[in-house]
Amino acid sequence: MWRWVTALFATASLALGGSACCGGGDQVVMAASWADAYPTIDEMVEAADVVVEVRVTGVADTGLIDSDVSSVPFTDFSARVTRILTGQADEEIIVRQTGGDVACDRYVVDGDPMLQPEADYVMFLTEFAPGQYLINGGPTGRLLLDGERLGQLPDSILDPVHVPADITALRALIG
Repeated sequence: MWRWVTALFATASLALGGSACCGGGDQVVMAASWADAYPTIDEMVEAADVVVEVRVTGVADTGLIDSDVSSVPFTDFSARVTRILTGQADEEIIVRQTGGDVACDRYVVDGDPMLQPEADYVMFLTEFAPGQYLINGGPTGRLLLDGERLGQLPDSILDPVHVPADITALRALIG
């Protein structure tokens, strides 16, 4: 069950294309309503199976998941865990995100930009299969990690007043 997102799509039927695109594809913006909201770091930690610092290393897979409305595109990103803050995880994990390249088009969830290879994040994750995780709460479930500084995505519902400015303070908060 995909409790992490309930999405409404006004898209036509999707079909996976090959590795070569026909060129000049469109960006299709999908709307999402996150099924669970986590306005505080404590609630994010409580809901997560694991909280990790990761570096995204690349795209591992793409595909479609059939839903009641239509097919939903996803991208599986490979990530190297650089530090576990809570829970247990392997050194290499897969993080699934809604959206990605399908046929000649790029599908993105409004307010939840796709992960970027070679970028560092703190992620609040739920395991859906061994070694495979979903980010809790969409843009709220990941913090950008730039050296020691933390940043939020613009559509995160975490109150910025309660988000530590740096990773050392977050580690102390999570304990």
